[in-house]
Amino acid sequence: MGTRKAVAVGYAFAIVDEGEVHGIGLRDTGVRVRVDGVEYPLVKAGAYAGSRAIGRLLDRDGRIERRIGEYHTP
Repeated sequence: MGTRKAVAVGYAFAIVDEGEVHGIGLRDTGVRVRVDGVEYPLVKAGAYAGSRAIGRLLDRDGRIERRIGEYHTP
């Protein structure tokens, strides 16, 4: 398993392997989320096309999507 990332789409996010979002321009949101005791910086696509690609990835694989507000760390 490679490096994991918290990737947001809208108000939700999922934890994915870095390789799954390779080639999608990501930007740091400045938000951190904690899942299963691990804290991740939350990233999202920097462009609309990237956001759609991430959305398709999450929908296709039936990933567990979490609400950002429930996992946000101060």
